[in-house]
Amino acid sequence: INPWMEPTKPTDTARAVEQWQKLHDLYVELGHEVELIEPLAGYPDMVYTANGGFVIDGRAYVPKFRFVERQGEAPAFADWFRGAGYDTVIPEEVNEGEGDFLLVGDVILAGTG
Repeated sequence: INPWMEPTKPTDTARAVEQWQKLHDLYVELGHEVELIEPLAGYPDMVYTANGGFVIDGRAYVPKFRFVERQGEAPAFADWFRGAGYDTVIPEEVNEGEGDFLLVGDVILAGTG
């Protein structure tokens, strides 16, 4: 659904789910808290949850996706953050969460394009 995917090389869904479960279980085993969001049908890129927002000091800056194929995800991420108690900020400009932002100490690095 986007320019960097190769439809002629489909994903092995069973293997992907197995790998995800192993990663999830490892994080939990190491003492991390893992939060999940219910996926929306028709939005396969929703697995890239780092794009679903940028969180700092209890405030969630939710995404405004560039491509129409992902735009329907943004309200779901905003609702999830609100439900989890975050002060939620709706952006005016395109951003794709941690795909565009990186917190380094007390500095936010941001990119575009």
